[in-house]
Parts: sequence; structure tokens; C-alpha cells
Amino acid sequence: MKNKNLLLFLVLLVVSSVVFIVPLLTSDEEITPSTQLAAFVSSERYISSDDLANYLVNKDPSIVLIDLRTEADFNSYHIPTAINLPFDQLLSDENQTLLNQQKQTIVFYSNDHLLADNAWFLTNNLGYNNIIVLKDGLNGFYNTILNPVLPTELASTEEQELYLLRKASGIFFGVPYNNAPEKVIDKVVEKPAVVKTVEPVKKVKVEIEEGGC
Repeated sequence: MKNKNLLLFLVLLVVSSVVFIVPLLTSDEEITPSTQLAAFVSSERYISSDDLANYLVNKDPSIVLIDLRTEADFNSYHIPTAINLPFDQLLSDENQTLLNQQKQTIVFYSNDHLLADNAWFLTNNLGYNNIIVLKDGLNGFYNTILNPVLPTELASTEEQELYLLRKASGIFFGVPYNNAPEKVIDKVVEKPAVVKTVEPVKKVKVEIEEGGC
């Protein structure tokens, strides 16, 4: 825990330094503290798990997904199609061609979105404005797409359909087929009425013998 806190402190220290140093080194007059703050608090710099899943399932070439975790964590599990670019290698020379371009949108993610937020802040200060962050990171993606909560019977039709879509998307991301979508909306099938057949009672003809005692 102490090591994690120390790492977080160092990351924040680096970020704080970049806030003041990078604007002095760059000639881009549009990068100012106010524009940086506006970009940082903007919801547009995030992408939801649902939207990301839709891009990836449809194999949209405009999205490049980058996993900022360690190589060990990446090999343990990662979102399909993701590229591993550990945070401590983010600003290395060989990665600048990928990050500093306008043809594709880069999506950063980590376990939550703290590390990805720091990566976004660093690259944004360098003028890379084609980068966004996966909201709530891998944990959020797991809870939303890979293990969605089954709606209640009172859920709206939209919520039920979204659940089925998430479960179907989960198969693309490695969820076993036996965990495929459950039926959320049961259609009521009216059973045909059972018609009872009433058989007429056969009358027994009683023959009366003629004559008497």
C-alpha cells in the first residue's frame, strides 16, 4: 500500500510540474491554464463502456484502445484489440507517432480512470487533442459489459433491451457462450382453450313384453 501511495504521489508531482513547465516550452498559444481546466472537467473527454463496446464490436478503425497498465496486468487480462503501452513508457520517442496524430482517436484505460486521467493530462499539455479516457476504466467496463446487472421486472423496455445488448456484446469480449443473454422479457403465450367434448348419452330402448301375469 505504501508503494502505491508513493507511486501516486510521484505521478501527481510529475503532472503538477508539467502544468507549469510544458506551457513554457510549447509555442501553441491556445494552451492556457483556463483551456486546460475546461478540457479537464469536460465530460467529452470520456467515452462510456457502452459506446466503446459498440465501436469495438463493429470493428471501427477510427478507435485505438491503449492499456496503460503494466505488461503483467495486460497479459493477465485486457480488452480485446487493446495495445499495451505502460504509463511509464507513455512519452517515449517511439510512441509519439501513435499519440501525436489526427487520423484516429486514442482511448486510454487503466483499472479505474485515475492513471488514464494522468496520461490524458500529460498528453493534452503536449497538444495531443485526439485522446479520450474510458470512463471508470476496466473495472467499469467489466461491470457494465462483461457482467451487467439483470434488470428487475419493473425495468423499462429500454433498460431490458440495453441489458440484452450488453450480454450479446460480452460474447465478443470473451464471456463464455453459456453466459449468453437470458430472456428478460417473457412473451405471454395464450394457450388455446380446451374444448370439452360432450358425448350424448345413448338412450336405452326398453322393450315392454306383451301380456300379463
